[in-house]
Amino acid sequence: MIDRMVVLGGEIRRGVVVKDLSTQSDQVEVTTDETRESFDGVVIAAGPWMPALAAWLPLAVERQVLAWLELERGADWLTPDRFPVFIRQTDELGDIYGVPTLDGMSIKVARHHGGDLTDPDSVRHELTDAELDPLRTFAAKYLRGVTNRVTRTAVCMYTNTPDRDFVIDFHPEDARIVLISACSGHGFKFAPVVGDIAADLVCDGQTSRDISRFSIARFRNAVA
Repeated sequence: MIDRMVVLGGEIRRGVVVKDLSTQSDQVEVTTDETRESFDGVVIAAGPWMPALAAWLPLAVERQVLAWLELERGADWLTPDRFPVFIRQTDELGDIYGVPTLDGMSIKVARHHGGDLTDPDSVRHELTDAELDPLRTFAAKYLRGVTNRVTRTAVCMYTNTPDRDFVIDFHPEDARIVLISACSGHGFKFAPVVGDIAADLVCDGQTSRDISRFSIARFRNAVA
């Protein structure tokens, strides 16, 4: 999608930090650590950095642990062509989801929510056995053919709203600014349609899709 955007004339600026947005009579001014520029419209979709740009939204950033566990030899029923993406709700371990890897050598396993609150600029990327053991325990109990050997780990962040649903709406003080947050751990798969809606809003001021459930107004009591 990024490559397609560049082909259509878009520009990618990596490693640039957005410091502030301010509304002027004719445009929206964006200040970064490198420059200050003005635009006709702006979409803010900053993930875990959203609280820094929209501090009045009731958001919480949650640290999530991911692990890839090696498959037993011959466990070909856990390959992508035979085993689906899954999520299982458990009383003892919480909600655990998983994805078979494309090479058929391991399976990604992670908890859906239940992580510690964190800050995106200081999130801890190192994992402990205490964090990995629940994932190993889940695999041993529910996934036949999965070993307890961890081949890879990662840390990601969920940016959560109180109801764990999206925010897709205009800024309450300026309709030239569109807010896209917080995806609460399940937004990536919807990126094409959310991007399409964001383009509708910032270019046309409306969208034909019903996005009423994603309105900021539902947090009226929490938004100052």
